[in-house]
Amino acid sequence: MIQEIITTPRQARHALAYVLNNWRKHREDRGQREKTWLVDPFSTGVLFSGWKELAGQYVMWKWRETYQPMIVWLPKTWLLSEGWRRYGLIGCDEVPSASVVAKSR
Repeated sequence: MIQEIITTPRQARHALAYVLNNWRKHREDRGQREKTWLVDPFSTGVLFSGWKELAGQYVMWKWRETYQPMIVWLPKTWLLSEGWRRYGLIGCDEVPSASVVAKSR
């Protein structure tokens, strides 16, 4: 397993986009849920406040009826709370790619 220390806002943004939209990379967004859910309905993505589609809004995504939110800790470092935003909010339709992560180094 490759471990990398994230030190720049660009790397942080790519890492967040990768984690939040990895379900798209694995094509788990295809099929019936495709029209219903913009974010992975089985993740904490519904609690993430950095979605491009929610910019300027005070409400989050609609949860599925059986969703039981997990505890999510707010970031304590500048890099994960604000720094990554220098490279833009994350779109729910972004499909992460290993080549994008590699280019950010």
